[in-house]
Amino acid sequence: MNSFMTVWNPLAQMEEEKRDHDAKMKKMETEMEQVFEMKVREKKQKLKDSEADLQRRHDQMRKSLSQQIAELEERQETFEKEKKQWEQLNNITLEEMRRRSLEANSKDFFDSPSSDETLLSESSSLFDSDKLMNTFSYKKQLYGLYPPDSYTDQAAATASDDVANMQIDGVMRSARG
Repeated sequence: MNSFMTVWNPLAQMEEEKRDHDAKMKKMETEMEQVFEMKVREKKQKLKDSEADLQRRHDQMRKSLSQQIAELEERQETFEKEKKQWEQLNNITLEEMRRRSLEANSKDFFDSPSSDETLLSESSSLFDSDKLMNTFSYKKQLYGLYPPDSYTDQAAATASDDVANMQIDGVMRSARG
């Protein structure tokens, strides 16, 4: 009779539909909450796993760097010992050798008669006479072959000019030949 009444009673039918709808909504809400909680748990687990992985990598990297530092310190210590032994064996420090080398190189550059020839050989084109004379005038001033303005001794001035001219002649011959 209830179902018969429901068919004939629209209010009862609406109430029953409302109850069914509310039950269905409650069930869907519960399912959605369960899915949400499950997803939250999965995300938290992913974060924990990721954090653990990052921590493991960090520890591994730290260990590797510690080993590298120890190895470098050992190498540096070995190098310093070998350097000290070499210095004692040769009775000279590396700093002293560097200083001597720099001094020798600077003297070689300024004292070398071939520096004029090097200047010419590095040039890709032949010097015209004006350029050549300007270059050698500069070289004479650089090497101190020109007498200073306050020079009064004519013999010294002539001698330095003769030396400079001989150098110029030698360079010009080597440039032509």
